[in-house]
Amino acid sequence: MNIQGLNDLVKNIQDYTTEKEDALSEVVKETALKIQVSAKQRAPVDSGHLKRNIVVQLNSEGTNAKIGTLGSDVKYAPHVEHGTKNTPAQPFLFPSFEEEKPEYLRKIADILGDVK
Repeated sequence: MNIQGLNDLVKNIQDYTTEKEDALSEVVKETALKIQVSAKQRAPVDSGHLKRNIVVQLNSEGTNAKIGTLGSDVKYAPHVEHGTKNTPAQPFLFPSFEEEKPEYLRKIADILGDVK
């Protein structure tokens, strides 16, 4: 049995998937960088060490991002963000994420809108 056009169908599906993955990766990267900029603007500055060490790490596919003081010696960042028993919180990362979240979700929905 020979199904005509099957190779074309498979190629179209692969191209469609690649297109969606590329678009999602771009949104993840763009949003992560916006969160990084915002977090750096919000971070309290004493020596500037915290602010300088807010970075973005993307996975190899670009579909997952981590933002924070990753791999640095800024071990006090969570204490600044969340506060301690004796020190009030000075959130800089979470508010930056919350600020970008609605636009991020809208863009993801736009990209995936025709996926059923």
